[in-house]
Amino acid sequence: TRRPDLYELYSQKQYWIKRLLKKGKALYIDTIESLRRGKGEIYAVSEDGIIVWDRAAEVYMISAFQEQNAEKVAALLPESAAGSQFIVHQKCLLEPLRKRFQIAVETPMRQAVYTERVSLPMPKNIQFQALGTEYTAEVMSHYHTVDNKAYIEERLRSGNIYGAFIEGKLTGFVGIHQEGSLGMLEVYEEYRRQGIGRALETFMINLHLSMGYTPYGEIVVDNEASLELQNKVGLCMSKEVLYWVTSKR
Repeated sequence: TRRPDLYELYSQKQYWIKRLLKKGKALYIDTIESLRRGKGEIYAVSEDGIIVWDRAAEVYMISAFQEQNAEKVAALLPESAAGSQFIVHQKCLLEPLRKRFQIAVETPMRQAVYTERVSLPMPKNIQFQALGTEYTAEVMSHYHTVDNKAYIEERLRSGNIYGAFIEGKLTGFVGIHQEGSLGMLEVYEEYRRQGIGRALETFMINLHLSMGYTPYGEIVVDNEASLELQNKVGLCMSKEVLYWVTSKR
């Protein structure tokens, strides 16, 4: 069979970006941005749903548009996906995935997206700068959601973790995950309740806007403090819950 040319691939991506935007920007923003930023590749499509492979994060983003079609969509994944991570946009996909793969972790999340195109005002007493790998131990001592030194080092080495400094002292940090979401937000205990968390997130939103991206993040459903922060900053939350799923080899 003839391989699609670049124009066909571009047109296909644009078609699916528009279609997912109509179906729900907040729910599908991860997939939309992966395609927009050129990191995501359409792995499989049908009228039943879509699977996008984000090569930077090595994660499959899976969507089924009708509950009765969940089995068909899950069946499109290759056997080699065992050991992979999946971002699952509908709960009905979980059981078909459990049947095909050994699932280690299922984390329910909600997505937050900044829908405006205008930058937010920043405090003047805080300086922001990218942190280097010399901060690996310090970042790991405060950030416990990801216990993976190689991942933290890669994020630092690639300039994707930023620190907030007040009078030369590091007070907290925030990062960009490999699939493109904002996260890794930590404020040191002695500096909490001073607006630093909001300032860190605002800085990252403005940075992404300057790059032409739509800023978004993924929040664990029971993280009330983070959900409250998203509302304060002005992000829109997805009504639907999606799931980060990790499978075993």
